[in-house]
Amino acid sequence: METLTQMFSINRNKNSFDREYYDIDMQSMASFIESTGPYDDRIKLLEEWCVRKEEEVKSRVVLPPKAFKKQDSELFAQIDGNLKVAREKIVSKFLETASNSPSGAPEREYKDLTTIELHKISESIAVRLNLFGGDYPAFMPQAVKAVMDHPNLAKTDRSKLDTFCKMFELDWRGDRTIENKREFLSTNPVYYNKHLNSNLGGYREAVQVTALIRNACQDYVEGVTN
Repeated sequence: METLTQMFSINRNKNSFDREYYDIDMQSMASFIESTGPYDDRIKLLEEWCVRKEEEVKSRVVLPPKAFKKQDSELFAQIDGNLKVAREKIVSKFLETASNSPSGAPEREYKDLTTIELHKISESIAVRLNLFGGDYPAFMPQAVKAVMDHPNLAKTDRSKLDTFCKMFELDWRGDRTIENKREFLSTNPVYYNKHLNSNLGGYREAVQVTALIRNACQDYVEGVTN
């Protein structure tokens, strides 16, 4: 961490303007490193974060108001709070369309959606993406994000929907298109998710990683040594 801090501090903290941001940027980097630590592609995520933060530093022209002197993750949580509620509500309404249920059917809560219901929703979205011709309504990336972030969505459905979004250039993550990459990290952060990014964090409490790898290879060891 100390080495990363030194690298990120090159040409930083040398004038009164940058000093207003420097400590906040250091806190944001430490928070990002801690959050992405369990992920296999944490180095790639950090590289992307550093590139975007460097561009963000170059684009600054005004001092931050007191209310904005917070880490990127804290600012994003405030900005995304209302959006999160709205996109989850939209996805709940998608179920009615996907299931062809009558308009009078009771609306399901987002947290109560099952794997089968999310399969219907993800399928209904994937097969319709080509109809937009790349010109998506503002709510579509938010709705897809809510579907992708749901813990009950099957891996196959998550992978399929993500593939279709790449094919038809729907940036539901908010950090893939050139326009979104130019936004501040507090509004369009580098996206990572335990359901999409490979990680061993979930195994740490139950079993040592070395033991996990050893057990996975056990069936092959005998054949190699004989």
